[in-house]
Amino acid sequence: MDDVRMKIKRKSETDEWLVVVTVNGKRHEGRTYYTDDRDDARCTMQAMENEGRAQGERVNGLTIVGAAAKMRDAFETKEVK
Repeated sequence: MDDVRMKIKRKSETDEWLVVVTVNGKRHEGRTYYTDDRDDARCTMQAMENEGRAQGERVNGLTIVGAAAKMRDAFETKEVK
């Protein structure tokens, strides 16, 4: 079973939001999602997590809900070089 991890990053020089996907510790560019909308990135990451689980992948996304939502920016917003 593949270990799939996802996180949302912001690429400031292009003002893009990315859902970055790593599979077994290696970035998988073919599965990385680019958008100019932060909410779109969040919703897409959730859909990607659900699809991965349905296909039997072990998915560890960084979706943060509840009380931790106040801290979400610190976890989701990281600059991509």
